[in-house]
Amino acid sequence: MFKKIFVSLLIFLSACTDYSPKISPLNISQFEEIEVMPINEIDLTLSEIEQKIIELEKLIKKCELDFPDGKIDSYSIEEVNSKISELDRLINDLQPDLKKSEEVADQKCNFFEKLWNSKCDEERIAARESRRNLMKQYKDQKRPLSDKLSKYISAGCDGTIKLEYDQLQEKASQLYNPNAIPQITDKGTNSLWTQIDVPIKNSKYIRSVNAYLSVINQFNVEHSYPCRYTPTCGGSTDTRCNIFAADVMRAMGAPLPTKEDLGKKGDPMTANANDLHKWLKGGNGGWRLIDPNNPEDLKILQEYLKKGKPVLASDPDHIAVVRPDGFTGELNKDTLKKLHIAQAGLSNRNDVELQNAGYGGKFKPLFFIHE
Repeated sequence: MFKKIFVSLLIFLSACTDYSPKISPLNISQFEEIEVMPINEIDLTLSEIEQKIIELEKLIKKCELDFPDGKIDSYSIEEVNSKISELDRLINDLQPDLKKSEEVADQKCNFFEKLWNSKCDEERIAARESRRNLMKQYKDQKRPLSDKLSKYISAGCDGTIKLEYDQLQEKASQLYNPNAIPQITDKGTNSLWTQIDVPIKNSKYIRSVNAYLSVINQFNVEHSYPCRYTPTCGGSTDTRCNIFAADVMRAMGAPLPTKEDLGKKGDPMTANANDLHKWLKGGNGGWRLIDPNNPEDLKILQEYLKKGKPVLASDPDHIAVVRPDGFTGELNKDTLKKLHIAQAGLSNRNDVELQNAGYGGKFKPLFFIHE
């Protein structure tokens, strides 16, 4: 009896209110007939790609530090190449001129030596030095530019590193298949008390729409793990929006706090929606608030979604995961309601427009982004 009361109490403490209208779930799950992804084989490849991308990011940052704005001594690379080519031309043109001037000086000196029986070494030397000094000036101008250009190219700052980086990002994206859903075997899916480990994860180094969708879809929130994402187990009517959102974001490498993180010793359960909302508004954990009245902020929000970066919709009573797909128009204050979300709530939905999850009614969320 005591155990039953204890479980019910835990479920009550974890609850979040959801003002979403009740929507009948899809008759056929889009995932039901899809085979399990061989995720263990992919993990190693993704891990290797991620490590390589981390290394490349360091090199890209070094390029940005050594060559701000992709320039050498304030010159664009095109200007540097042009300047080196011009100096090469001047040096090449000066070679025959130098030889000719020396011959003229010798002839002149020979004439005066015979005529006046005197030496003119000073004139001969001056003629030679004049040309040689000019040659040295050209070479001195060329040498540092050539050295820096060589360093720029050998370091891969000419776009070689960026090309490899983009290719690896694309390869990582292709390894994620949003339609292939593995079974989550962690026993924690039978309750909401503990945090769970899942097959598909992502990190800030290998973000993509495919990756974000794969992470969201693996929870199959409409049809799977009812003891975790619905009030089925425990006899409570409280919804589990906080549990689902936290599971997704933990798998995305952008974790939300547990009750223990917020001061309740020994409680590993995800904090409730109200506490999560306060925590997010505080700018904690790398999360940033988006101002829906600021067009520049909305551009940033849309760019984050296009790149598969984590986005949450949250108010004091409900929290939902914003999907990176579904909405294709220009994001503004009036079209925010057309963003697609995944949520646990009165109606668990893997993909639904925000306006159909209560937007415009009592659920008036703020939006938060994460790298």
